Amino acid sequence: MANETPADKMRALCEALLLGDFMTAMAELSPQAMAEAMTMAGSFTGAPMPTSYGIDSEEVVGGEHAFKLHFSSGEREMRANCTWGQVEGEWKIVKIGVDSVT
Repeated sequence: MANETPADKMRALCEALLLGDFMTAMAELSPQAMAEAMTMAGSFTGAPMPTSYGIDSEEVVGGEHAFKLHFSSGEREMRANCTWGQVEGEWKIVKIGVDSVT
């Protein structure tokens, strides 16, 4: 959808992750964010799939949309951050990180 906002794209990405659709999620990553995601991926081997998510906040800084999120598997919760920016005229994830896992 051409007029999707970063918030629309963030929700769609989270829904894809809940369904285990990692290819859709990966398609939203800029090359820099892909490198960050690959570095983090090893930490999640054997981790349970999330069953729910929440978008805790959205802050716009310098034209980029920074989201704070949480994912829950029932057993564990992960708090993460995800920043969307314009890459070649499209909203893409330009930064991704994990804040905590409990």
